[in-house]
Amino acid sequence: MYKYLALTIKTSLALLVLNNGIANASSESRAIEKHSVEKSSPENSSLAFSECGNNENARQLAKLIILDPRQPRQKLSCNSLLTEIADKKAKEMAELGRVTHVGRSSANKRLIDAGYPLSKIYPRLFENNVEAIAGGISDANEMWEQFKLSETHRTHLLAEHEFYLLQDEIGVGFFKDRRSPHVEYWVVYLAHQGESKAYRGKVAKSKD
Repeated sequence: MYKYLALTIKTSLALLVLNNGIANASSESRAIEKHSVEKSSPENSSLAFSECGNNENARQLAKLIILDPRQPRQKLSCNSLLTEIADKKAKEMAELGRVTHVGRSSANKRLIDAGYPLSKIYPRLFENNVEAIAGGISDANEMWEQFKLSETHRTHLLAEHEFYLLQDEIGVGFFKDRRSPHVEYWVVYLAHQGESKAYRGKVAKSKD
């Protein structure tokens, strides 16, 4: 009887250890699955950046902007229309041979005319609160460093003014034309369509 009892207790303990092992393995599996999901989240997935830029250079710059440690925006979504507008603007600058915010239209108005539902708190005529441009730089990493060295661009792209914190959508364009004076042309649009609550602050000064 004692042998049978000892065997029963031993068997029960073995089953308990086995069950705990399965439970732990299951928990570990769930933790790995969660980590995998986080790794494939929009902030890090290559697929998530596909609509951020018109080519690999543009997407790389968008990724640098979104993931920069100094980026205070909680969310920046890729907007395919902003990317399309940025692509066209980069090609327009190459055609004109100039790096300019005006071109054939002012920046804010360009988005509106292209069908982007820009929030009504933006000035509508000649102002620019949405566009960052540059030329003559071939590498996305170098381009981002140069943008950050410019106070005007940094204030916009890294939301150092409270107004820019509202901007939650991004689109980047890059175009290269060896026949054009600056060869490489970059365009970044950061904008937003509306506010979840009334904005009481000041609108950022228009960028030249």
